[in-house]
Amino acid sequence: MQLDIRTTNAKVNMSQPPADFEIERKQPKLIMQTDRLQIRIDQKECFNESGLMSPEALSNHLAQLGKRGVMDGIARRVSEGERLASVENGGNALAAIAKGNSYPTYQISMVTMPRSRPKIDFVGGELDIRVEEGYININFRPNSPQAEYQPGRVDIQVRQYPQITIRNVENTIDAKV
Repeated sequence: MQLDIRTTNAKVNMSQPPADFEIERKQPKLIMQTDRLQIRIDQKECFNESGLMSPEALSNHLAQLGKRGVMDGIARRVSEGERLASVENGGNALAAIAKGNSYPTYQISMVTMPRSRPKIDFVGGELDIRVEEGYININFRPNSPQAEYQPGRVDIQVRQYPQITIRNVENTIDAKV
């Protein structure tokens, strides 16, 4: 007997589909608010010392000068009255007082540069920083693997069957296998 055997191998095809992702996110925020820095420079005192006075400062200065002049005048007259009253010291007190008052003395002062510094103040310049947090949400769903199986085959066919031929030829047996 002759057999014809044909085989087909089994096949397994496997695949893995990618997982499904869903990503939801919110960006974080940085919020900055600033107040501008302001510089305030007060030069009133410097100007007053240089003679460039404001009307208010000028009136106060003149009031002080007037008060000092009145007080000096009162003090001078008291001194002159005491000098006139003290006759026992002798001399001509009236002539001496007249001579002293006829040549007045003045004190002149001139200021070109201020002696004090300007007042400098810083206002504002505040910084406000706020952070709003963000987030990330990840939804992950894995997919199942996919497998496909093809079974193998074995085909067997008989190409030639066994055969025995017996012939009778004149009383002899011829056997052929």
